[in-house]
Amino acid sequence: MNRRIVKTALAQAYQVNIRHSRSDYKTGDAQMKIQIQPLGDADLSELARLNYEVRHDSPLSNKAPSVAHVEKAFGDLVTRETSNITVQARDDSSGALVGWLNLYAGIPTMVFLGRWHPLVPRGRKQSSIARRLIQEAKSQTAILNRSRLEIQFDEITPEHRPLLRTFDRWYSAEGFLKASEEYHMRAKLKKSSLEGFQVPQGFSLHSLTTVGNEDIRDCFLKAFLDSKDRLFLSMKPEQQDVTFHECFRRSEPVDQEHSYCIREDGRVVAFVLLQKQKDEYLVGYLGVHPKYRGKGLGGTILAHSLRDLISLGVRSADIETDVTNTPAIRLYKRLGFTPVNREAYYYWNV
Repeated sequence: MNRRIVKTALAQAYQVNIRHSRSDYKTGDAQMKIQIQPLGDADLSELARLNYEVRHDSPLSNKAPSVAHVEKAFGDLVTRETSNITVQARDDSSGALVGWLNLYAGIPTMVFLGRWHPLVPRGRKQSSIARRLIQEAKSQTAILNRSRLEIQFDEITPEHRPLLRTFDRWYSAEGFLKASEEYHMRAKLKKSSLEGFQVPQGFSLHSLTTVGNEDIRDCFLKAFLDSKDRLFLSMKPEQQDVTFHECFRRSEPVDQEHSYCIREDGRVVAFVLLQKQKDEYLVGYLGVHPKYRGKGLGGTILAHSLRDLISLGVRSADIETDVTNTPAIRLYKRLGFTPVNREAYYYWNV
């Protein structure tokens, strides 16, 4: 399941009420205070400097090549979104920033932590500061009247595993559960890999531009409720419903023209949703109604979308799936996809 579509498909951000507060907290022999600020009101240079300090000599160095690069990325984020909240830990005596994390609260019922957050320099107080920030993130989630707090660890390679174990300790200690681990797969698109997939007799293929969301909803929910997608299955019903509506909001970056549904007697029984970000394409959601599996519909509808991309001159596409979803992995490999890295998801429900 692709969370990027959920977090970028909003036509406009939901208004959030942020609690501007400071609270005392003692860690070791030092006093620490917590500050809550919208990202747009925060000192982006200060946040960027700490981001770079934490990441530049770690497996996450590609996310922070320079302070200037990070600060520009934050500025671009502020321009695009108004629903990002910073939780900052500061030394009580000096006011120095000793750690921070970002919360995205632009979707009903859910809040998302920044990837690989919190950002806290190494040292004997790192764990206590990180856990205090996570505790405050949980408090803010409740204050915002959201029911789920989630974090994604992306681009995981063997080099990232020791770092991931550190984050796992922090989040597990604060009551988070691991929802899933997923393969991020990529294919160099070739017509030869997409041959042999045809819409079976009695079924018809339709562009997403001609199909309404209410026609898709039943198939979407039943496909994922009867699946190996542990991320989706970890959600409460209201969170699952929000996920559907945000995915099919029909705004950028969803490519409606090359996303498809398959119908039988007017009923949607399979779907594929493509997302375009700059020049990259990601298969966000692919599902087949449980009663119609085993007929080749999943491979057929995905192959059709990928053939469209080839005709547009697109050379590669990405897809994500749970590492336990053996049938999906087998299909994707048949279509030319191979694992690139992994992603892990953790969550906490209020």
